[in-house]
Amino acid sequence: MQETMNKKLTKVASECLQTHFERNKDFRDEFMGYIYFYSQKFLHILKEEYHSEFEKVFEEVTKSQFYQGYYLMLEIINDNETVIQPEFLTQPIGYLTNEVPGMLNEGFKGKLKDIIRTSITQNFVLWMITKFEDVFDLLNQVIYDITCLGARQALIDERNKLEENTSAQNQCWLGDGYDYNFISPQAYIILKTKTPQIESWDIQWWSTLNNSRKIGEVTALHVVTPEEEINGYILNIQISKQMAESEIMNAARLLSTILSTRNNIEFSDMLINVSIVEESFQLVQDSK
Repeated sequence: MQETMNKKLTKVASECLQTHFERNKDFRDEFMGYIYFYSQKFLHILKEEYHSEFEKVFEEVTKSQFYQGYYLMLEIINDNETVIQPEFLTQPIGYLTNEVPGMLNEGFKGKLKDIIRTSITQNFVLWMITKFEDVFDLLNQVIYDITCLGARQALIDERNKLEENTSAQNQCWLGDGYDYNFISPQAYIILKTKTPQIESWDIQWWSTLNNSRKIGEVTALHVVTPEEEINGYILNIQISKQMAESEIMNAARLLSTILSTRNNIEFSDMLINVSIVEESFQLVQDSK
């Protein structure tokens, strides 16, 4: 019985992902973005002579682990002991994304690390740790992330089967105020303050990183003088150096583009400030 179910889920996962790759341009673009984002974490520590071989193999590893995540989430969804309510599936996409790591760990009762790697990935890991030093922790994190992204896709596909699959939105300059708005595969912004003149957002890590501390802030201000000699926007972005500098700059470009396109603002009417900070803290004064 279990073998029959495994074959069925394998077939479903293969067919669903093949359909996405063949017919869904947005999916393909997003997937290629994952490959680029995670490959960049390795390329700066690899000798240039290995770049071409790495990139070729890493694309296959990403596909393999993405499929693995998709399949594992199907196992959870189809488990007789699992009940996933429609209300859970229809919560905002960012919230749903942040739930995925916990679902996988809970679904496999702490055994996820024993089953997460595919044979393709295992060979890749052996090649990497043989050739390069200090890559093991990074490999495990990237494998975990990509698996969770595949599982996320399975949840989204399940969500799309529902007749009512949308949630309420709070449209702001930089995103949905009711959601976690991902600005990279590993980080999202969440609304903190909104007025007619200002929006303030915190930047948080995705839950795969098991780090609940915020890593930055984004503030957008609309500046208008009485006679409208000045009518523009200031975008202040502060991100901890825990994030790679290249990822910070990519996030800043994305946030700038979002502010421009969502609000029909010319870049010439925007002042963009980006700061990489050592540490941030909130000063609380004694009221006595």
